[in-house]
Amino acid sequence: MTVLGWLLIHALFVVAGGGLLASLGLVRSTTRGALWALGPSYLAGVALVVLPLIALAVAGVTVSLATILVVGVLEAAGLFAFAAMRGEPGRATLPAVLGDLRAERLLVAVLAVGLVGYLLFAAASLTDAPIGWDAAHMWELKALALYHYDGVPDQVFTNVSALALFHLDYPLLQPMFEATIYHGLGHEAVQYVHVELWGLWAAALWTAAWLLAPGRRALTWLPFVVAIGVAGGAQNAPVLGNADVTAGLFVGLGALALGLWLEKRQTPHLVLGALFLAAGANGKKEGLVFAAAVALALVAVLLGLRAWRALGRLAVAGAGALVFVVPWLIYVRANALPSGDTTPLSRIFSGSFLVDRADRLGPSIESTLGWLVDPLWSYAAPALLAAAVVCLVVRFARPVAVYYVTAVTVMICALLWMYWTGTFADLPSWLSVTGLRVTGTMAITSAFGVAQLVSSMLAARAAEEPPRPPVSDWLRVSEPAPVGSSQASAQRSPTS
Repeated sequence: MTVLGWLLIHALFVVAGGGLLASLGLVRSTTRGALWALGPSYLAGVALVVLPLIALAVAGVTVSLATILVVGVLEAAGLFAFAAMRGEPGRATLPAVLGDLRAERLLVAVLAVGLVGYLLFAAASLTDAPIGWDAAHMWELKALALYHYDGVPDQVFTNVSALALFHLDYPLLQPMFEATIYHGLGHEAVQYVHVELWGLWAAALWTAAWLLAPGRRALTWLPFVVAIGVAGGAQNAPVLGNADVTAGLFVGLGALALGLWLEKRQTPHLVLGALFLAAGANGKKEGLVFAAAVALALVAVLLGLRAWRALGRLAVAGAGALVFVVPWLIYVRANALPSGDTTPLSRIFSGSFLVDRADRLGPSIESTLGWLVDPLWSYAAPALLAAAVVCLVVRFARPVAVYYVTAVTVMICALLWMYWTGTFADLPSWLSVTGLRVTGTMAITSAFGVAQLVSSMLAARAAEEPPRPPVSDWLRVSEPAPVGSSQASAQRSPTS
């Protein structure tokens, strides 16, 4: 029954997400198309099912297994019905262009198989990993409360006197995701949380590949996905049970989808970007800030381009995303849940608060930038900066390059503001404990941005080159035809 329950709840995620992709015209009605969209369907389904459950729980609705099934089935049925009415097969599930050379195809195969093997090996190795401090006191505490009480019990979520130290104001994406799985299993299974989080990470890499693949040679984007996939910093959250990478992968994928929308202006990318950013904003407080940074960067670029129609479409998508972000913010405000690490604005801008703490900026900048150029994050941020400079110099995809660099820069500034104004007195310890984790969103976004910029640039260059005839045609033309032969006659005759 445990196995069946696990299969049921994960199938629910896949079907709900698959319905969304099908309604957006992103899934071909073939076996190959369905299999290729399996990972993106799962990840989109997690966001599509969990976000409404958070809103329902905050509103006081009982979130039991029956509620979960009703939400998932209704979403899937409605979306597939809409897809059937559209009746248009998608184009975004086209396979990657692998190239003509055997060596290139072999390298692509080695990279892809190596990444899949690494992800499977890591998942199998995490079944007995211990739960870290933050995971136990923040994420698992909330996940178990959501599961055992079928909702948001006041004795846990508003118990400030006993649990204020455990960040009661942190949002619920990961706890609700875990509680949903527990409902499917019929019992709690804390020891398997690591595997589930690693599965989300693997699905995120799959989704990034699925988004980047159409019309681009795999070798132009796959190395960057592989690099961030095996980065040492990415292992921190799944191994310890933290939510940093959970929020970071959704924000990074939201940034990628919106970057592709900025490049191609295709509505499906806009919808997926808004959904993923809403999920990232529900992952952590930092996820909310980083998602806002992505949105702000995109708005700034569109304003610079004077793309008023695109701004209107973005505003509609943003309003849809806010529907899933606002419920938890209202709950925090209504119950006056304290923040364990941020200072109220009224205090920040009163007196000499900022000036007195200016000495915190130097160590914060050194720590943040140090992590971003650390090999644990595969040098993703420096690679993004280099790719953006090249795009600006050669006058290619400048808006997209500016968008990614602006988004990551605003994330960095927001993080520095947190360190500058935060309530944690021991800054060196705070930087040491959080630095690797909170820079993950910037690294993931940077890696996906590099993949888009490089693959777009090379794809455009390849499109400008005239097609070369096959080698056999060269040989056929260069070989002299025997005198008197039919081939020679055909070459001499203007009518042939």
